[in-house]
Amino acid sequence: MHLSFADKTIWVTGAAGYLGTPIVRALAEAGAQTICIDLPGRAKALIEEHRLEGAVGEDFDIGDVDAIEGFSAGLRERYGCPSGIVMLAAGTSAGKAFGEIMPSDFERTYRLSVTANHLFARAAADQMTSGSLVFFSSMYGLGSPHPEDYEAGDGGRLSVNPVDYGSAKGAVVQLVRYFAMQYGRKDIRANCIAPGPFPNLKVQSDHPKFISNLSERTMLGRIGQAAEVAGATLFLLHPVSSFITGQCLSVDGGWTAW
Repeated sequence: MHLSFADKTIWVTGAAGYLGTPIVRALAEAGAQTICIDLPGRAKALIEEHRLEGAVGEDFDIGDVDAIEGFSAGLRERYGCPSGIVMLAAGTSAGKAFGEIMPSDFERTYRLSVTANHLFARAAADQMTSGSLVFFSSMYGLGSPHPEDYEAGDGGRLSVNPVDYGSAKGAVVQLVRYFAMQYGRKDIRANCIAPGPFPNLKVQSDHPKFISNLSERTMLGRIGQAAEVAGATLFLLHPVSSFITGQCLSVDGGWTAW
């Protein structure tokens, strides 16, 4: 089935990231006017590199929560209300071990991953008359990491996925349920995707033992490729999923299904 997004406007935050890039490309190929939002210079460079027709780059740091309302209003003035939003931005962590996390670390991670997501999506949804919101959680928002997976293979270890990241991504799952409740009667759906093992290319190159460990944890026996998130995202944005809301879709090769 070909999903067309002709005459649709989709906002994508974190557009130039490892998972954002194939989503933006898929939306552009499906005919969407794709508003690519990322840190200064990143979105425009993405559009130029991939020669994406119908895509526009917008510079914004979603962590600047006090500027979200004004930025969202500016987008509506320039491009109209969106038909859908993809909230890929603001997945961060302090990168510290479990016993080293401080209150300020939690505050920063939650501010970016939860507060900023809430404020940005709310500012758009308040003005939308229908549409779909797609947030991003993580497999570590649904389950905890296996410490043994982080063996580096050279006698050392990688840092285990941090608790502030996983707990914030768990909060995104509940955030989605609240958005689904709040906006459902306006015909606005809210769902999230929980990607499984999708390590970026540098991690794949630098830590082959880690990649092997992650692969063994999935039912398919491999890690995910970035483009494999795009189909699920377009599905949740499109009216073919019109009776799906308040849900978390795992795209993880069966990592959470054992």
